[in-house]
Amino acid sequence: VARTPFVRVCELLGADMRLHSPDAFSFVSYLDMREIPGADRWADWNARALVRMSYGDKASLWVNRTHEGMDLVVRYPDTATARRNIASFVDELRSVLRTAARGGATHPLHPETAR
Repeated sequence: VARTPFVRVCELLGADMRLHSPDAFSFVSYLDMREIPGADRWADWNARALVRMSYGDKASLWVNRTHEGMDLVVRYPDTATARRNIASFVDELRSVLRTAARGGATHPLHPETAR
């Protein structure tokens, strides 16, 4: 929604966003973007979140909460082990979120969180 393009802001700050960089560690980023002015109109505008390009042997997740739901972007190494583990993780995350949304336990392995 800004008037100045993101790439121009990076140029002014001395950052070259065209370069790819390795991540030093894995991370999970969660942003609840529903309170951002105009966020309720993003679907009408066909708005999209931007994710930084990077490479490395670490898995990272970006979770964005919008008025339409949640978006998940995952970056991970291109290995059979990573593909299998990320797929398993995403399936489990989906199950946990659906269970929590229905008012059930937040995680089947932690019964103390059941309501």
